Amino acid sequence: QPEVQRGLVRVLKEDFGIEATAEEVAEGAHLIDIASSFEARILPDVLATAFGGRWLHQFAEKVLPKPGMTIWDDAAAHALATRGLATFEPDKKTYPATAAALLLFGERPADRFPQAEILLDAYDDIRITGTPRAQENLNAALPEAITAAVAFIDRHTEHPRRVVGINNVRLDEYPARALREALVNAVAHRSYEDAARKISVRVFRNRVEIASPGYPPRPLTLAKLRKGNYRAASRNPLIAQTLATLQLMEQRGSGFARMRDAMVDHGLDEPVYAEEDGYFIVTFRGPDGQFERLKVAEDAARFVTPATEAQLNARQKKIVLRAQKAGGVTSGWCRKAFGVSYNTAYLDLTDLVNRGLLIQVGKGRATRYELKAG
Repeated sequence: QPEVQRGLVRVLKEDFGIEATAEEVAEGAHLIDIASSFEARILPDVLATAFGGRWLHQFAEKVLPKPGMTIWDDAAAHALATRGLATFEPDKKTYPATAAALLLFGERPADRFPQAEILLDAYDDIRITGTPRAQENLNAALPEAITAAVAFIDRHTEHPRRVVGINNVRLDEYPARALREALVNAVAHRSYEDAARKISVRVFRNRVEIASPGYPPRPLTLAKLRKGNYRAASRNPLIAQTLATLQLMEQRGSGFARMRDAMVDHGLDEPVYAEEDGYFIVTFRGPDGQFERLKVAEDAARFVTPATEAQLNARQKKIVLRAQKAGGVTSGWCRKAFGVSYNTAYLDLTDLVNRGLLIQVGKGRATRYELKAG
């Protein structure tokens, strides 16, 4: 595309006497940099009718004109064609898919495009070592890969607990919504033309780095991203639009602001953005062991609601806390901890069972009261 642009500028000047200004040449370069021809590439040997899975089903339900319609054999393929993710060949009555469709809904898209694989690494140190704690290579449809990458980070980061009222709340070292936003941006805006690089996710003791191939498309700059002073520009609009249809992202350019807000609301520093060796890198700096910095989100899952807590006596509140910490309690523990009779302990525990907070396991002296699942 840059060669075509230069050729057109030369032909206009030499054959027609029309000379482009420096501003027009620069603007043309910006538009070329933004546009990606990779995702719209038709793959004659990949048929949209071969795709499946819950994400494609959800996409078809949202795109097809009749709400709640039953998905028939070619409905999903038709939905892809209406959004530029497939084309219909009437002679063959087939739906060849685009590269974007394969990345979004193919079972193993990296078998065809190795650059679509996502590399995951976790280290116990603050730097890369020869003995990582864990490594995975993700070869899955983009929505599945995003979910799997967030889960990998969750498994290999800390989850301290904080007592809130009578709830023992599990905290995340990093806010999942910030991580998911960065991963969505990485798969939606990376340069897929760069077949030599893959998205990489590195979990260190003190930070998480998400690196995607290609710098932000011009006229976006690091300074504009940091200030939030920019308008949305997508290198892969088909992929971005589909992820937006699946409600995995929005296309209004507020993703960086949401990442920043999520980190600050979590008690951590704002993300750091950098360009290095052909990668755009988002770094989330963690608490590095200082977990008292972390804040409990207002919507954090709580085992006991405030309304229920208000109806419990002081002993029952301590029983619930003990059950959350130890997994369960016994009548003997209650009698010893509170200096009460067997009957009082039994009434407290039975009331908690009736409220749906505990369940009784076993009989007789082996009776134990455990947290109710879910």
